[in-house]
Amino acid sequence: MAGGEIKLREVWKLLKQCAPGYTKSLREHNWKVTFEAKTYRLPKGPHGHKKGQEKIERGHVRSMARFLGIAVCCKKVRPDLYS
Repeated sequence: MAGGEIKLREVWKLLKQCAPGYTKSLREHNWKVTFEAKTYRLPKGPHGHKKGQEKIERGHVRSMARFLGIAVCCKKVRPDLYS
């Protein structure tokens, strides 16, 4: 499934494994994710989800992985993101 959504907490687990030392900060409309001097703005996702249940579109997660240079690791850790 190329489309779909992934829970935000799963994104943070993925970054912890593939981008050790990353930082995140919540902005008004997005999350600012920084790793090795690169910054990617990840959308907050639809409103109305319970805290901890927020979801992000898989395409945004794949774009972030490519931009931060961690796509190879992400494919190994979460192959479902690319299927």
